[in-house]
Amino acid sequence: MKQKFELMASSKANYYTQGSPVQFVRIDLLQEASSGDVAVCFSFKNVGSEALQNLTIQFKCKNGQGDLVCDSTFCYEGVQAFPGEEFGSNEAVYLSDEPLASIDVRLQSAENMEGEEISLQEYHRVRLPAQKPLDEELRQALQASTHNDKLIYEPAVLPEGWQCACGAFHPGNDSVYCDECGADRILLQNTIANLRRGSQGEPAVPSVDKQPTRCAPERKTFVPEQPVEEPTREVPRQGDWDRQPSPTQPVDNTDWPDMDEPEEDEDYDEIADREARARLIIRWVPVITGLLCLLVIGGGVLWYQMFAR
Repeated sequence: MKQKFELMASSKANYYTQGSPVQFVRIDLLQEASSGDVAVCFSFKNVGSEALQNLTIQFKCKNGQGDLVCDSTFCYEGVQAFPGEEFGSNEAVYLSDEPLASIDVRLQSAENMEGEEISLQEYHRVRLPAQKPLDEELRQALQASTHNDKLIYEPAVLPEGWQCACGAFHPGNDSVYCDECGADRILLQNTIANLRRGSQGEPAVPSVDKQPTRCAPERKTFVPEQPVEEPTREVPRQGDWDRQPSPTQPVDNTDWPDMDEPEEDEDYDEIADREARARLIIRWVPVITGLLCLLVIGGGVLWYQMFAR
């Protein structure tokens, strides 16, 4: 018997894992039509330089009362994720018969095509700033100009990367295109700036490119075949499952997928302060050392002139 699942909600990750070759991208909650059970699916992206075949994660789920209903690990086996590809969204890792309020995902380890294990636990999670939604008039004008209805946020360039108007985060500033919606980063910013000038009665700045909203071709992602007899590792079920899209409103991602667990995670502000202090020490230690050396040499010369003669 084939199970039908509809998309209930989707939430993009509001953090990135600094330096990790694997990034957690998105949570999808699917509901089975007949039973009403909620299936949890995670999406990840290979941002490293080598292909991966396995990924192990730890995840925790809490219900609306804050009770922990699941604390488990899951291994994505045989994914064959090449650099730049997303994977995992078509595999349910947990089925719940009650609504879930928060979900926390932690990367454990990955394995490359040569079978070498890559530990991912040493990389710290860095919280991303919340994106500001575009006002309704500008959003409609931008979507009409780009023919892209996914653009709903103000794009932002950060020291760690850039956030697209669709909400996707891209580590580093080397990438030009958003591989989730296809938008061009620079031309997208120019288009928004010109639309704002036009709404204020100012002349638009001509764009060098004749396609002010150039989009990249869609990337064909390898999707491994899923076993029909076991759609989830946590709650085995007989039969296949089919994911059906549903035009539901995505949930607010300010409270999840993260969970506030200070006993397991370092405070992000504390990490940033420690890094700032380290940079300050590295900058001033050579200067202070040089000054101390000059004082020692000067004191030695003065002592020699006063007492050694």
